[in-house]
Amino acid sequence: MRNLISTFLRGLRDGLKALYFGTRSVLDEFLDTIASPFRAIGGPGPDVPSARFRPDVEPSKLLDALDGARDKARARNAVSKDVMDIVTKFLNTSSAQRATLDLSVLRHDVRMALLDLGEHEVMTLRLAGPKAIRAFAAGTEHGVHGVPEVGSIKPATVADAGESPQERFARRIREGLRDPRSEPFMMPSMTMNL
Repeated sequence: MRNLISTFLRGLRDGLKALYFGTRSVLDEFLDTIASPFRAIGGPGPDVPSARFRPDVEPSKLLDALDGARDKARARNAVSKDVMDIVTKFLNTSSAQRATLDLSVLRHDVRMALLDLGEHEVMTLRLAGPKAIRAFAAGTEHGVHGVPEVGSIKPATVADAGESPQERFARRIREGLRDPRSEPFMMPSMTMNL
């Protein structure tokens, strides 16, 4: 008996709720119809929104346009697996082995920026993680402090201005091999013994 009464009351409540919202929507339509001539003459200004929103674009077309824009953005910022492998390999090898890597897969500006990085900058970029490495390889802002953006690297001195980045890189490797104190993080006691 108790279940029957509670079921009846729930049904009555749901029916009254449906009647209220149904009456409200019918009333909104009625008021919208009455107010439409006044709006056409210049009734309430553009500040007052319409009672009902009627989109002029189909949702499926809007989703297709958004998908297309997202695909274009991904393609513009995409870095292939080969490029990521080469840049990661460059960052993880010693300076002597870097000279033997084939960097032809990289864009010219990324290649020049990579060759112009110092040992400390290479280590900083390597420790920054894959997201920063991918941004560097794409030539976009990577946000790693101490590592210059691609395209922002200029020759440091007048003597360097005549050298290509490859020559500058090879010269730095030769100088580093000759000078054992060129390691960026050697202990002070170790440098005095050398």
